Amino acid sequence: MPHHSILRPASAALLTLILALPACSSPPENDGGGGGEASGYCGSLTAGLVSGSGVPKNPATPLAEAPVEGSACNAVEREFPLEEGVHVAACTPIDYTTNPPCTGMHYPVWAAFRAYDEPIPRGFWMHDLEHGAVTLGYSCSDCAEEVDLAVALLDDIGDDPLCSVPARRTLLTPDPLLETSWAAASWGFTLTADCFEPEVFRDFVETHRGHGLEAVCSDGVDVSQPATP
Repeated sequence: MPHHSILRPASAALLTLILALPACSSPPENDGGGGGEASGYCGSLTAGLVSGSGVPKNPATPLAEAPVEGSACNAVEREFPLEEGVHVAACTPIDYTTNPPCTGMHYPVWAAFRAYDEPIPRGFWMHDLEHGAVTLGYSCSDCAEEVDLAVALLDDIGDDPLCSVPARRTLLTPDPLLETSWAAASWGFTLTADCFEPEVFRDFVETHRGHGLEAVCSDGVDVSQPATP
């Protein structure tokens, strides 16, 4: 499927959000308030951000939708209309229009390019997509062999050749909000599947990595760790 780019229109509202970024770059107070154990960058808020339903309240209509030829896992690739990449305060809930999300609002902080063992809030890795990264996610609980295959695949794919400095621009994370066992997302595109097929996911990464709104290769923050005060 062809890649489409978009220029975000300048507006007073967007300018206001940009100017306000320093005020929303730190998460809200979350160390112990509201119950639950502190976990990752968002502390006790994390559990609520990575649980529940990922079904969009207002789902976007795909621009294109096609089963992946030869897939044994019912893999389907979709392209969606692009939304503005507006920053919202870190650790706040976001209702995305696709599942997995692939465009729209995200946190000012982006996640480090790595494989995470625990779910991380989507608002972090959505920022990575804007930079041209691809995120792989899974909701299966008894699929350690598939996860190992995914880790090996991303290690084999390695650094993005479009970056002038070494940068993988890929992430892997558990994602309980998914409706399928496996998924991948880049800016404007998704892949969903009932199981992990290395070559299908390789094709998605190699086709869509580097096609975000912003060509940023610098690594992000390890959001599995608490935020630095």
